Amino acid sequence: MAIRVRKLARELHRSPDDVLRLLHELGYIRFRNPADMVGDPIAAKVRKKAADAPVLAPTRPIPGHARPKRPTGLMEQLVPGVVKKAADHRLQAMPQASSGTEARPTVDTSNAARAELQKGLARDRAALDQDRTSLERALNALAEAEQALATDRAQLEADKAAFEAVRSAQEEARAPAEVGLGDAPTDGCVPIETLLAERGLTGSDEAERAIGALASARRLGPLLRALVVADPEAFQRVLQHELVLVGGVPADALAAVATVSVSPERAEIPGASDVERLLDRIGELLLLNGVRRLTIVGLRPRLHPLLKARIDGRIDLSFRASSPKEAARPGELTAVWVRDGADTSHAPKPGVLRLGAAQVGGFLRALRDALANL
Repeated sequence: MAIRVRKLARELHRSPDDVLRLLHELGYIRFRNPADMVGDPIAAKVRKKAADAPVLAPTRPIPGHARPKRPTGLMEQLVPGVVKKAADHRLQAMPQASSGTEARPTVDTSNAARAELQKGLARDRAALDQDRTSLERALNALAEAEQALATDRAQLEADKAAFEAVRSAQEEARAPAEVGLGDAPTDGCVPIETLLAERGLTGSDEAERAIGALASARRLGPLLRALVVADPEAFQRVLQHELVLVGGVPADALAAVATVSVSPERAEIPGASDVERLLDRIGELLLLNGVRRLTIVGLRPRLHPLLKARIDGRIDLSFRASSPKEAARPGELTAVWVRDGADTSHAPKPGVLRLGAAQVGGFLRALRDALANL
């Protein structure tokens, strides 16, 4: 809140000039008009000072100042008490030095400042030139990298096209051996793939699932005698390497393998319960004989998961396609599956067992018996 000077004067039982004098003595010289507004903090100081200061006559002028005039400027009309700085008695021009008095010597620093500024500008210009040079080098390196990348991309596209051409040629070359059914029909034979396509089945995946569904529903039996294979050797390889004959219920480890349950005398591998007991016994005998690494040679890859799942995990089990040339080290054993008809009479290497058997089951039983006699 604020109070006008004249109202504050009536409150203190003083004249407005006397209140203005008190304000000037307190240092608030901007108050010059009885209509000026005085804030509460300043009014409190005036009240405190008025309690101790004597009351002057109302006609006594303010020391050092003329009687305030009516506001003439725009700012004086809008904000009472605001005056131009030229009216402030403290802001008076300093007297000029007379001709007979020597003026204080001054130092002209314009040249030195200009020289220092020029040095700073030269340094900034040199730094800017250096940055520009670095940027140009970076842009040149980026352009070279983009050019090299474009060259590599073109070379990669060319290599990809060449690879696609070679792969297409290889697929065309081995297509008859892989399909093996009706690729070269003779005597009026029609490929099964053509018949399946006419039924609305396209692609090898749908064809295989359709044949599997018919086989599961026992609907292919009457047609087996009528099916003709154009490439018997390719079909025989598929049957030999992809199909496993199991003498009973297949083990869980053979879930991803194409298995067929047959009688035990025609089976390649025993059923789940028999083969699991056989493999557990082989693992026990290996540990009892101090064998920590077993290498099996000649076993089909389709049966590797079965042995890895059942033989003791503390034994490092590996498979090879051919017999190793070096002798086994202590704690290592190599079991070589020798098919019937091969020579097993020559002296074996240390740590190498050559076991003759017709089927996988016979090989595993021979390995069990050989470990029991070590």
